[in-house]
Amino acid sequence: MISYKIASENDMKDLMQIRMEMLKERYGLPADHKFDYKFIMSTKNYFENEDHITVLSVDEDVVIGCATACFYKMMPTYEHPEDRRGCITNVFVAPRYRRLGVATQMVDILLDMTKSKKVSEINAYTTEEAKGLYDKFGFTGSEDLMILSI
Repeated sequence: MISYKIASENDMKDLMQIRMEMLKERYGLPADHKFDYKFIMSTKNYFENEDHITVLSVDEDVVIGCATACFYKMMPTYEHPEDRRGCITNVFVAPRYRRLGVATQMVDILLDMTKSKKVSEINAYTTEEAKGLYDKFGFTGSEDLMILSI
């Protein structure tokens, strides 16, 4: 049975492993690709110190997916008088678990948790294959950037 949890410091090894798996697939890298040490340390530092929420999907004791919402400040605009925005990124599900609603569940959890962050807008960098996922939640936008105003 698939379960979901918010990643904590205790999940760093699993979090880094699933993210590297996602990056290998996204960029067509070989399975044995070794990422640069600086990149790995920068990524680890981000997960330890920056403002984000990461959801992990787990089957038994195996992490099968991840999704992250990052939060940042941006100059307020007329449409968005708050200075906090969000971005959903790194939504990934292991191939054999796709089309089971795992990504939908992770994004739903992120959007629900985002309410406490007091953001006025969330964007999502997406691929053509994933646009339908964001459409379900009401995101709209251009070819590579979809936005949900909340």
